[in-house]
Amino acid sequence: MKPSSLWIILIRIISVNIILGAIFQIPQTFTYASSLYGNDRNMPLVLVLLIFWIGFIFFLYRFGILFPDKIVKLMKLDTRFKEEKFQFDINQKSMIQASIIVISGLLFMDNFVSTIQELIIFTQQTSYELREYPNLAILIGCLLKTSFAYFLIFNSTKIADYILKNEE
Repeated sequence: MKPSSLWIILIRIISVNIILGAIFQIPQTFTYASSLYGNDRNMPLVLVLLIFWIGFIFFLYRFGILFPDKIVKLMKLDTRFKEEKFQFDINQKSMIQASIIVISGLLFMDNFVSTIQELIIFTQQTSYELREYPNLAILIGCLLKTSFAYFLIFNSTKIADYILKNEE
């Protein structure tokens, strides 16, 4: 494996982790902004933050996952090694697949307990109206995070194939 290939794998792994964190900041931004100001006075602020997060996610997806070789060339990361090749017996797909499983497993473990806790609190209410539940955004966010992590764990092969599709 060449040093540039190692850097490409590391950039992709870090980008997937940062993108997952950024995606889950979007609902928290809405919750924070509405609790900070109340009402609809903060909609311009929320829209600016939403545009920022979507732009950040797009930028990271574009350069961190699809074209990490541009980052390696721009920062000249592969020229700092004396070795021309590293002796690894693992291919890129396996490494990316393992990193997706680890990252999504951590995401699943981080949110599973919160999801169960919110569901228990919701079922202890006197009425099961979703509109009357005060932590509805938190419940939906926890459910989405847990189900997204579950999806990533069991579809890591397809996701790794998609990530590596542009390299060929």
